[in-house]
Amino acid sequence: MLLGASLLNGTARSSDEWGYDHEPTPAVGLSAGPARSMALPAAKNAERAKAKRPADGSRATGAHQNSNSISPAAPSISSSKKSKDASGRLQARALPPQLPATDKIGRAIQFWGQLYEFAGGSALTADQRNRLNESLRAKVDASEADKKVTGILEFWPRVESATAASQDQKENYKALLRALLRLESQRLAATDSKSAELISEVLGPARVAAPGTPPLTEDAIEAYADMACFLYEEGHPGKTVNAIDNRMVFASVIRSKFIEAPTQKDKDVMANFDLSWSKFKILWSGADESGRKRLLAAWTHKDDATASSTTPKDPTLDSVMHKGPWAN
Repeated sequence: MLLGASLLNGTARSSDEWGYDHEPTPAVGLSAGPARSMALPAAKNAERAKAKRPADGSRATGAHQNSNSISPAAPSISSSKKSKDASGRLQARALPPQLPATDKIGRAIQFWGQLYEFAGGSALTADQRNRLNESLRAKVDASEADKKVTGILEFWPRVESATAASQDQKENYKALLRALLRLESQRLAATDSKSAELISEVLGPARVAAPGTPPLTEDAIEAYADMACFLYEEGHPGKTVNAIDNRMVFASVIRSKFIEAPTQKDKDVMANFDLSWSKFKILWSGADESGRKRLLAAWTHKDDATASSTTPKDPTLDSVMHKGPWAN
């Protein structure tokens, strides 16, 4: 069963995007009032700002907290400029096709600094900038590392344009990049501890709900809870399960499922669900009504014919996933 859907009605089937689920469905109430919408993040931001729980993860305050401390969350980010072509349509800002090698490296390092600040939600200190510069310069001298450093030249201008054009997408890409940087930090921990430490400084400590390799974080649990509430509301217009008590139930069940997961693959999927959910939100925000139906069917498998059809694609998302150091 799809883990999140099973938390609500136990009707969906398995998917590699979700993780393992063999447990009974917990009782879920309808105590949160009118259903919220993914298309209205501003309302969610206002609500959650009162609870001081922004979903971008920048509020992390410790390396370990109880998973039952979860609460509704939504990201918040600022605006940036967008470029237009001669007809006035939005377009991604592209670099000149033939930059000298030295200019490419310098521009890439500049972009990485901007990405870190965007994902972390605050400006880098002078010391952090120096350490980032040293780390990236060292990677350029290593075999095949040039691609891991300069791949950002292809995707960062596209991200800037996408986030300038849509506040929803700005929130979504911030969550995506935070999840990707967390993964990169885990990958670098054994071979490049200085770079891993810098990422941890920028993002703040991970809030671990259950230990493991990788651990289950509260970011992943919140993503599961957001997904469960969203799917319920899509299937039950006008109703919601987005309440603190329900989210506490979700957190407890998901943590237990992670601990009892039968394979490492299942644990990996669950631990990285904040990444999967960010990708879903980016595709959902950019899709038309038909695309959203196909995307929803692919995630819930409610309609095999629809689910097997082509789901929406996003060229900016594809560029981020395939051009960054996390591509493999």
